[in-house]
Amino acid sequence: MESEATQRPPTSYAEDIAAHPYLKNRIARVVEHIDRGAFGAVYLGELENLFGLIAERVWLGESALAPLLGIPAAEFEARRGDPEMRHALYVASHERWTQYRHLREQSAEAAEDKFHDILQVIDPALVSRQVAIKVLRPALGPAGDRESEARLAEIVKSQFLRECRVLAALNHRNIVRYFGLVDDPHYGLCMILEYLNGVTLFDGLTKGLMPPDKAVELAIGIAEALRYCHEGPGHPPVLHRDLKPGNIMIVSEESGMRPVLIDFGIGKFAGPTQTQLTMPGAISGTPRYMAPEQWEGDSAKITAATDMYALSLVLFEMLAGEPAYGTNDDVTALRTMALNPRLPHPKGLRDFEHLRGISRRLEDLVEIGRRKDPSKRWTMGEFILQAKSIFHTRIYEQPPEEPKSLTELRIEKKIHDWRSEQIDTRIHFLKIEEDVAAAAQLMRAQRYEEAGAAMQAIVKDVLPLPRRYDPLKRELLRRLLALAWLESRAGLFPALPGALDSARSLLGTFPSDDYPALFTRFRYLERRFEPHKAVVLALNVIQANFVNDVRRAMAALNCPADPAKVRELQGRVETGKAMFAPLDPRLVGTAAHKRTSYELDQLAAALANLLDAGR
Repeated sequence: MESEATQRPPTSYAEDIAAHPYLKNRIARVVEHIDRGAFGAVYLGELENLFGLIAERVWLGESALAPLLGIPAAEFEARRGDPEMRHALYVASHERWTQYRHLREQSAEAAEDKFHDILQVIDPALVSRQVAIKVLRPALGPAGDRESEARLAEIVKSQFLRECRVLAALNHRNIVRYFGLVDDPHYGLCMILEYLNGVTLFDGLTKGLMPPDKAVELAIGIAEALRYCHEGPGHPPVLHRDLKPGNIMIVSEESGMRPVLIDFGIGKFAGPTQTQLTMPGAISGTPRYMAPEQWEGDSAKITAATDMYALSLVLFEMLAGEPAYGTNDDVTALRTMALNPRLPHPKGLRDFEHLRGISRRLEDLVEIGRRKDPSKRWTMGEFILQAKSIFHTRIYEQPPEEPKSLTELRIEKKIHDWRSEQIDTRIHFLKIEEDVAAAAQLMRAQRYEEAGAAMQAIVKDVLPLPRRYDPLKRELLRRLLALAWLESRAGLFPALPGALDSARSLLGTFPSDDYPALFTRFRYLERRFEPHKAVVLALNVIQANFVNDVRRAMAALNCPADPAKVRELQGRVETGKAMFAPLDPRLVGTAAHKRTSYELDQLAAALANLLDAGR
């Protein structure tokens, strides 16, 4: 059902405010229009009924909050959709807000105590009555095409609601705060947001060139916000996908200029289960700031590296004083440039007269961030690390380099290649160290099977490495022996052969007198495992040949199954059961014994059902 906001003819912002200055239930008073976007408008507002935001959240689905307004959740659920219930919510919120304000005039402490529960779900950032009210105004489709208009209106509404969900999950000083959603009979869907008294970066850039130190400082704040979106705790990863100067507010504070991301209209959660709201094949973003992968129209290719690309273009613009690709938004030219990996960017920072002496590090900060290959761009953490280093050393310029001859450049290239190989070796070493630490974490969590599989994979990687990797091999060996001991203590005997075999392989790379303690520990574990060895090997054979193989064969059966093939598999399961029967649970491990017994019984039952179904 369409809201009144989508049915009524468009009016001026001034007429809207004059005719309907209040949002539903006097939650907020609309003061003046302050901005206009593609699909809506932003007003300056003043909160009149803070608890009204709770009433609206209850009505929009958070029934667990209903008791805060004196209405049992069960009663609200039973009358969901009832206009009288909606009215009751608003009346209750208004009464409690009035009581809170009157009590607060007498004693702030008493008011805080009496209304503690409801205040806990109010955003503490609502310290000022001033808020921004973002109002959805669906864009009109082709004249007279009601179907296109309705489809576009639904997409715009979905994007608006998605922005609410994204902002509600985020809490960072460089991201605009979201306080609630109101579905108003006149204005339609309205977001209540933090009011930011500042200017957009777009407007700021029109005032002239920005000093490099200020540009880098702002870029660090933006990058911190994006890293929080991508990796922050307490929320799924979020991709912005439309970073540009117009979506960044600059707020002046005592501590300096604070950049704030203000528009997540096409932002999205990056989890694999999230619904994609953009039309298939449609590109999302502002052409002048879009990464090559955005032009391809495949949302699966859009990652945190996409936001990195846009951030680098924003920093380029702050330093150069003009957009990296000029002011002409020729979509065809921009697309051609972006999708051709061999076509260089039309301008570099040194092409600008005032940036001829820019430092190599600052140039690298921008240019690596806008590499066309996403895998070659900075990660957001790397960008922040580099930018902070530049900001603290304040090295923004350097003397121009003397031109090099062809021979000198070839020498420099060989030195560069050799050092790159050294860096790759070091990266490999550190990655293995991280993998060993991750496997140790699995051990601490008592996820022994996963830890064993991870360590055995690492052993295959490190065995052929030269002697300089011996300390790492020794640490891995120590972890493996500790794992084998824990598996032995826990009765996980079937896992021991893998751990001991991997440890034996590592020990073979050391002279026996180098690490006597490790050799002694290994021999002790071998002796401890010896009484279990034959039984465990028999169980592993049963698991491989009469459980895993039969399960794979069943998955490959045609439908209906060939009775002869089913009976053959039944025979294999029975053979497995006969081999399994004499195995002593104490020697094989109680957990493994129970699991194998259960799996054999399940396979036998499944095969019997297949045979019955074919008769």
